[in-house]
Amino acid sequence: MLAVVGDIHGCITTLKKLYYTCKDKYLIHRFIFLGDIIDRGMHSKEVVEFLMDRQGETLMTFLKGNHEDLLINAVENQGRYPDFVWHERVGLNTVASFMDIPVEEAATKSHWEIAPYFLPFMEFFNSFQEYYVEETKKCKFLFSHAGPAFHNIPPQKQYEMCTEEEKRRHYPFLWHKHTRDFKTKYYDYILVNGHDAVVNKNSTKEELHRAVPSIYKDADNEVISINIDTGCCYGGKLTAMIIDDEGKYTFESFPWED
Repeated sequence: MLAVVGDIHGCITTLKKLYYTCKDKYLIHRFIFLGDIIDRGMHSKEVVEFLMDRQGETLMTFLKGNHEDLLINAVENQGRYPDFVWHERVGLNTVASFMDIPVEEAATKSHWEIAPYFLPFMEFFNSFQEYYVEETKKCKFLFSHAGPAFHNIPPQKQYEMCTEEEKRRHYPFLWHKHTRDFKTKYYDYILVNGHDAVVNKNSTKEELHRAVPSIYKDADNEVISINIDTGCCYGGKLTAMIIDDEGKYTFESFPWED
């Protein structure tokens, strides 16, 4: 069985509950994490350390999210995004977590002060894949953080079709939210992604409580894509999609507790 986990965003308590529930309840042979394990929440370092420590327990596949790409760009000073985008906009809580300082103090730190705290983890972040394919007895799944950039281009060719600016940011599978608009299957795959949370910071308590994965189907009621980002970092839920050898699936979700 596979356990496919949506956007964690630094929520360590909720992650632990979901992880151990999946381990105890199902015969999981591989965990797949859809990216954005960091940022927004307050415990990104704890999440990273927990997942790195669990790698000896079962097979794990980590897929790169746009937040990991922003972090890599900032720490390694690659210049693919403007400097302020990660640290000042979405990564401030992560900086505070890794440096073990208040968020207010993290906001005053320069790149050169921040980078040394992340260097021991960069091999881990740089090992994340862009997508992962699993074929069961009855169907094929393509897992990625966000969707493919082009519906009519196979996954291994996506990058070639990007503009030069998009290539600098490894655009496919990191930023696209268009899977919800696809009318037909993408190369016979069921797409499973996160990135596009079904709730947000403006959602009501009732909406957060009712957050469930979004399943998109074609005119013949065949599943095209499934979004399992149920907005944990906004006070929603953290969700895992459990897939058996036949391709049948169910969901396990835990409300935010961080």
